Amino acid sequence: MSPSPARIWVVALRVVRQLKRDRRTIGLITFAPIMLMILFGYALSGEMSGINLGLVDGGGHQLLRGNLERA
Repeated sequence: MSPSPARIWVVALRVVRQLKRDRRTIGLITFAPIMLMILFGYALSGEMSGINLGLVDGGGHQLLRGNLERA
């Protein structure tokens, strides 16, 4: 038994009316995804500048030392 389009329309209107009264929910629906996209876009951009990296070769491995000397 599939729901009728009229019933779906009535439920959708009810939800929209409830959202119009709740300004905090509207704010969360619109601004939270925008802020998350900005945050994840910055975090996952892959741009790194001004980062000092240090490696410690405590085992004296020749392969690691050779790779470090080439870099």
